[in-house]
Amino acid sequence: MGDYELIIGDDGSAILTMDGETMWTSDGDDTFLEAFGDEVIEDDDAADVLDFLEDEGYVPPGVDVRVIGDDGTEIPVYESDDDEEDDDGDV
Repeated sequence: MGDYELIIGDDGSAILTMDGETMWTSDGDDTFLEAFGDEVIEDDDAADVLDFLEDEGYVPPGVDVRVIGDDGTEIPVYESDDDEEDDDGDV
């Protein structure tokens, strides 16, 4: 399996590549637009974007995806808020 990278652009876009080849972009993806609206994607949105890409089948489950900025700097990914416990202690 190839090496996946998610590039979070300074312009708020997101691009998924595998072995350097563009596999998906947020620009023009109507399903992405429905999920994220006109939201500008930032570094702290990376986990949510990765969840979206897995849910939509762009990334196989369990595959590691390196997240970087336009300049190649690695972006740390924190778990999505969807997995946090609610006030009752339930997930």
